[in-house]
Amino acid sequence: MYFPSCGSKEIPHFLCEVMAILKLACEDISAYEKAVMMTSITGFLIPLSLIMSSYALIFLAVLCTNFPEARNKALATGSSHLTVVILYFGPAMLVCMKPNSHHSPKLAKVLFMLRAILTPMMTPLIYSLRNKEVVCAWQMALGCCLTSV
Repeated sequence: MYFPSCGSKEIPHFLCEVMAILKLACEDISAYEKAVMMTSITGFLIPLSLIMSSYALIFLAVLCTNFPEARNKALATGSSHLTVVILYFGPAMLVCMKPNSHHSPKLAKVLFMLRAILTPMMTPLIYSLRNKEVVCAWQMALGCCLTSV
């Protein structure tokens, strides 16, 4: 795509977002805006709905089990997975599917940073908190820090 740009060529975003680039164009971009919206819906809602429906089926299967220990372990695993899914899809949906009239550039930067930086950093922590030794080490470290203050 080539569009002549008007004014400043600075994009006030953390990432090079398609809509931010299109807004620099001097021409009518309404068709491209619709295409980006449809791509966003397809790229976010379809995978998210498939993930959530599969977790609903897993949750129903886990609730039907007769072993409480296995049920608790499966629910703990599923909850950590869902936390990562929400951390990944939540900010992206808020930024990409929000109408432009309510779109705050600062909020968009924060939400994109949450998705691009915080989610990959939090994922190992979320999964490691299922390990009893890691939880004990965190409790000991926080206990030492809290008692020394």
